[in-house]
Amino acid sequence: MLHFPPLSTNAITQYPFRQSIEFQTFRHRFLDNNEQCFLQRRSARRQWLIDLSLLSEEEIDRIRLFAKSIRGRGVKFLFTDPETGLQYISTFAHDTLRMEQWAKCDGRTKLLVISSHE
Repeated sequence: MLHFPPLSTNAITQYPFRQSIEFQTFRHRFLDNNEQCFLQRRSARRQWLIDLSLLSEEEIDRIRLFAKSIRGRGVKFLFTDPETGLQYISTFAHDTLRMEQWAKCDGRTKLLVISSHE
C-alpha cells in the first residue's frame, strides 16, 4: 500500500493544520419520548485539511507523483496522523489536486485526507 510522502523535513504537514474527528450515531426514540444514542461504527472518521506552502520543487514533484499514482479519491493509502504518529488507511476527498508553483521554492497545495472506516 502506498504511503503519503513526507516533506523534505520528514514532517507530514506544516503547521497550522486542521483535524476533525466525526462519530456516526443512531438515535433511538422510545414511546415515552426518552432517547438513546448508539455508535454505528466502531471507529471515528478522521479528516485532515493540509495546507502546504513554500514547498520546494522536489516536494511538489513528490506530492504530484503520489497524487498521480493514487488517481483521485477512492484509492486507499496510508496516512500518518501528524499529531499522534499513528497510521490510518485513508483516501483523498477530491479527484483532482491543484498545485501552484509561484517561485523556485514557493509551491502550494491544499489537500483533504479522510480516514477509512476499517
